[in-house]
Amino acid sequence: MVNSILTWFPTVLQAGGYNVQLCEFYNTPPRGRDIMAVLDAKQPFLHDMTGHPYEIDFTTLELDRSNSAGWDAIAGVFGEFQTRNSDGEFKPTLEWALADGAVQVGRFHWISVDKELAGLAPPPTARKLDISKRGFLSTLHWQHFEPPTLRPGWIKIKTVAVGLNFMDVLIAMGIVEATSSRATVLDVNALAWCLSTLVTHESVCARIPGTLSFTDAATVLLVYCTTIPALTDRAQLGKGQSVLIHSACGGVGIAALYLAQAVGAEEKANYIVREFGIPRDHIFSSRDLSFKRDVLAKTNGRGVDVVLNSPSGELLHASWDCVATFRYLVEIGKRDLVGRGSLAFALFQYNHSYICVHFAQIAQAKPIGPVTVFHGMSVEDAMRFMQKGDHLGKVVVTLPDNPEELDVKSLPIKPELALDESASYLFDRNLSSMAFDNWQAAADPKVKGTCNLHESLLQYKHTLDFFIVFSSWSGLVGQPGQANYASGNTYLDTFVQYRHSQGLPASAIDIGVTDDVGYVSQSARLLDFFRMTSTHILYEQDILDSIQLLMAHSPVTHGLDVNKSPRSQEKTESRSENEELREFVEFVAATPALLDNDDSVMFLAEEIGRTLLSFMLQGHENLDINLAPSSIGVDSLVAIELRNQFCQSLGLEMTVLGILGSDSLLALGRLETATNDAQTAIYGTSTAPSIINRGGDSKEARPCLILIISWMAASTRHVRVYLEKYKALYPDATTIHVASSMLDTAIRPDSARRRELKPTVDAIISWLSLHPPQSQPRVLLHLFSNAGAYTAGLLATSYQARMNAPLPATAVVLDSSPGRATFGRLFHAFTLPLAPLPVVVRALGTVFVVLGLAIVIALQRIGVPDAVDWSRRILNDGQAVNPRALRLYLNSKADDMVPWSDAEDHAKEAEARGIPVRRVVLEKSAHCRHAQLYSDEYWGAIGEILTEKGLVM
Repeated sequence: MVNSILTWFPTVLQAGGYNVQLCEFYNTPPRGRDIMAVLDAKQPFLHDMTGHPYEIDFTTLELDRSNSAGWDAIAGVFGEFQTRNSDGEFKPTLEWALADGAVQVGRFHWISVDKELAGLAPPPTARKLDISKRGFLSTLHWQHFEPPTLRPGWIKIKTVAVGLNFMDVLIAMGIVEATSSRATVLDVNALAWCLSTLVTHESVCARIPGTLSFTDAATVLLVYCTTIPALTDRAQLGKGQSVLIHSACGGVGIAALYLAQAVGAEEKANYIVREFGIPRDHIFSSRDLSFKRDVLAKTNGRGVDVVLNSPSGELLHASWDCVATFRYLVEIGKRDLVGRGSLAFALFQYNHSYICVHFAQIAQAKPIGPVTVFHGMSVEDAMRFMQKGDHLGKVVVTLPDNPEELDVKSLPIKPELALDESASYLFDRNLSSMAFDNWQAAADPKVKGTCNLHESLLQYKHTLDFFIVFSSWSGLVGQPGQANYASGNTYLDTFVQYRHSQGLPASAIDIGVTDDVGYVSQSARLLDFFRMTSTHILYEQDILDSIQLLMAHSPVTHGLDVNKSPRSQEKTESRSENEELREFVEFVAATPALLDNDDSVMFLAEEIGRTLLSFMLQGHENLDINLAPSSIGVDSLVAIELRNQFCQSLGLEMTVLGILGSDSLLALGRLETATNDAQTAIYGTSTAPSIINRGGDSKEARPCLILIISWMAASTRHVRVYLEKYKALYPDATTIHVASSMLDTAIRPDSARRRELKPTVDAIISWLSLHPPQSQPRVLLHLFSNAGAYTAGLLATSYQARMNAPLPATAVVLDSSPGRATFGRLFHAFTLPLAPLPVVVRALGTVFVVLGLAIVIALQRIGVPDAVDWSRRILNDGQAVNPRALRLYLNSKADDMVPWSDAEDHAKEAEARGIPVRRVVLEKSAHCRHAQLYSDEYWGAIGEILTEKGLVM
């Protein structure tokens, strides 16, 4: 066969206009020319898989037979191969096959499982509301629903109106999991919060009074069932007491106002003065932490008797501080409970009580107003209306008299039987370091197990209606470190084709990331990674639906995943949503130079703006692309949906942080056209971190993320030395610099600093979401002086409050830190930045420094911890910073601001707590100047801790 190729094939190529040069295996091929290898034509030749083949474009063409048609096909494919563009957004086609005289490439054929199942399931008359994909409100839809059979004592209820709550929005967005209580009461899916027909026990039903309309009745139940027990029973609210009501314009807030007025309590609520007669100075904003100061000032520092409807995150902690001694904080939300939030335990010593109320009992009370009503076919609009968070009163969804008016997707029948082969074993490792045994361990269970099952069925002549194998999307798209696992799954897909060639039934389900069953569901961090990268998350029901479909039909392969490539979305329904935008993306894919055009930036910015405004139910006639997303009302929920929408349907990678932090829609459009690099973040505010360099993952044991927190009033010239050194040492790392000013350290309250640090925390969370645990991400925290330690403490505790986990540092470098607060050292630190200023200004500044330090020392004397002592404690408490992170203390005996003995005491305390510690004590370098005088020792010590084994989070 080789001789045949050498005889005929060069002639075919020469006829096609190619210059052909024959080259034997041991010859050196000419540079800059494509090579066509026929070494495998007779028998397998390329046995070893090393890193070398992946350093070049490597294309394969499979021939079903060797003849003149095959030679012509090779020549045609070779011509396509030479026109490849490896630098574009999409990789060129590298796998070809000649079958039955036609050159073929692998492509996906998209189908809708729901539509395929529609013909299999009888359509019930009842309806239920469902969402196909969490985080995409546009996927809300009505489904057929078969109510449970009536049992003794049960009744069937026709639903006319339903109250919408913010918890429903959080569930639909995938931020909070659906509670199981509804499934228990209704005997339906937990997401089915709205049913056209409800079957339940008569004991939990009450007749609506004749004075109430259906819409008014829908506003009453949940809010009064929450506020009555919360205020009167649990908090024991009485006449003359005070209550702080968050979100008082919402349904629960208004119900609490009515109830508080009924018992004679004093209300401080964010609502309309004229409606309830509340003094204007009793109304505060709960959008930020300013309400804490105002409430405590209004109550002369005492606080209030009851705090109701506390918000989440830092606002929860501020509300906790507003509770008076022996009084109550009543929590009716679930976001912090689900997210495992925490409260400051120190306040419990003042007999504060924390009470959680979550009721679903029947109550009759005054209806809530005003009411905003949406029709059942406008549920998405109702969700978006409530998502904005600025509505008054209650939101109600009404259902038509005839359920047939609600367009539906069919509800599939659940399967009861399936014959499958689903053996699996994972051993992830780079191909260059993978042993052959590891390869076999992952591939053999699928290969040998499937063959054994197939041969046994043939031997005993079993006739099957269906034969299903469980494969993985890893075999279709590939995953880093899973070449062995991918090969086993690819075999399963090919094996299905073999059974079809034998006239036997077979199907393969290539399963993606699944939330509630399987390997990934057992790792919260892996699930968070896939969610934050907009990967479509499957549920067990999705797999059961596919099994149901394959039991009736036996196609080759069904993939359960969402491919985010615009090219592969051509067959999907979303194709018709915005044809112009989709065509733009396709043109860009073919001609990347279009991204350099200002018109492209303008077009994409306008499309982003129109999409955002449609999410917020606003018209886009007066769209101004020079406005920042935040100025038109975009919050994190809207940003999440925008990211999901553009990533899934168009393949454009966007980050929530990039959306919220952009200076304008135009800047956001420019960001997305800048090669659509998902690793790039732009921040438009002065408080954002400086991201110096961002590259790919380093292949060596180097930090991937470097956080540099400089000393107070550090000059750009001095900090640049460290930034450039890290960039030279670790060019693939992401470096974030956080500065510390005199105002930050001396005057600004912690709450203001935490707000300024929020973009940095967002950047860390975003970066971690792009680096799954199996890639062994590394984080280096490098801080300077007491100001850097204080800022690092604020950053770490803010991260811990958000993620309920310590800052995941792999290593921590403490340069000239941490010290202790004495008058002399603080005076030196605060007056040093004043040196370059004019004499008068310097003298005035010195007076203020002395007065400020006098206050600090006085507070120390009465037991109030200062920022320096607080940061020393936080860095060693094991809660804010990863206690397994290796510490490196870099100090000098000549440092007169932070004596090395202070740092040594801190290092000994860390060791006593089990934290690994390394020390470098220098002789002559000044404060924060060790790298300048002892460069080799300084950077050598940092290099040692970063290359030491065991630094994996």
